[in-house]
Amino acid sequence: MIVTALVALAVAAQEPPAPAAAAVSPNSDYHFAYLNRLDPAQGWHRTISGLRYRKIRGSANGPHPAPTDTVTIHYVGRFIDGTEFDSSVARNEPATFPLPRLIPGWQEGVPLMSVGDRFEFAIPYNLAYGYGGRGPIPGDPALRAQASSSDVWVYHLQNGAFTRLTSTGRSNSPFWSPDGKRVAFRTGSSILWQSADGSGPVESLIEPTDGALKTGGSVAPGAWSPDGRTLAFVVHTSVGNGADVWTLKTGAARTVAPVVQRRGDQWSARISPDGHWISYASNESGRWEINVEPIAGGPRHPVSTDGGEQAIWSPKGDELFYRVRDRMMVVAVDTAGPSFIAGPPRELFRGRYASTDLAAYDVSSDGQRFLMVRPSDDELRPAEVSIAENWLAELKRLSPVH
Repeated sequence: MIVTALVALAVAAQEPPAPAAAAVSPNSDYHFAYLNRLDPAQGWHRTISGLRYRKIRGSANGPHPAPTDTVTIHYVGRFIDGTEFDSSVARNEPATFPLPRLIPGWQEGVPLMSVGDRFEFAIPYNLAYGYGGRGPIPGDPALRAQASSSDVWVYHLQNGAFTRLTSTGRSNSPFWSPDGKRVAFRTGSSILWQSADGSGPVESLIEPTDGALKTGGSVAPGAWSPDGRTLAFVVHTSVGNGADVWTLKTGAARTVAPVVQRRGDQWSARISPDGHWISYASNESGRWEINVEPIAGGPRHPVSTDGGEQAIWSPKGDELFYRVRDRMMVVAVDTAGPSFIAGPPRELFRGRYASTDLAAYDVSSDGQRFLMVRPSDDELRPAEVSIAENWLAELKRLSPVH
């Protein structure tokens, strides 16, 4: 099993505003009233400066970033009404910042976390962008945000030990080579790989600047063919603004070529155990659906009928598993003949498990067990909705006009 360790940081990633003369915000009472309602029973803490934070995931017992460190993070920044003002997640590219250049809320909050943690911060305006605001952020807002960075680790089932493979803070989506000796993963916009025991150098498999791709878009990993000679992966902006499936054939006669290029996005590619077919999710119809095509080229065969993502072949190649929100589905398939044959989809089980853009689960070698990632209790807790009546009168009381 390979796990991805997340370091969660939060808030807008911009330089702090220049110091300004003290000013009284007309909305400060309203914002601080919101911050004061954050319930300690839900894990919220307050520092002396007024920063609010809570741990979403992790132990906070590992190494901590120093105040002078440079960090690489994924983040989502929101105003307290839930409006999103910035997101590296939406851009699908983590950001790197020196901590001393960030807002005071970041500079205080980030060192509270350790590698592997995810925190949420609620930051008052005086620790964010001040009374004057900055860029898309108006004056004196309280901010609430989450963020994460990630690295690749190997977990040893026999003794429970971990081996850390990357320390960039922006590596994710790991997958094994067929012989189990190497691990490939995405770092930034590239696909790299390394020995599973952490020895030896990290080597590049494919870069977005590869001349065969003819695109400046990033690449995302998929899976190896059974013989370990062909890698299926996804290229962003392959055709127009979409994402398509390509293959890399390794060895002396290295070749990079497209396999599936269609309108919309083609995603999460997997090669069948016999090496003849490739499965992928496509939103060409306006909804994500699972399809299968011959890896050598040929007609497309629909598999799912009511949506589907994150398809994985059974080890014997006689079934195809995929997810539809909280449901795990299975389809019996026949790849032995000249044409691909798929039976009707049926539900195997359902549950709230982690989901990412690529397959966030795996199937055991006997095809009878699933390895899933269960979200933490905090992440599973239903969101609370508060309804405020007569809020305008309360706002006027808190912020009288003189």
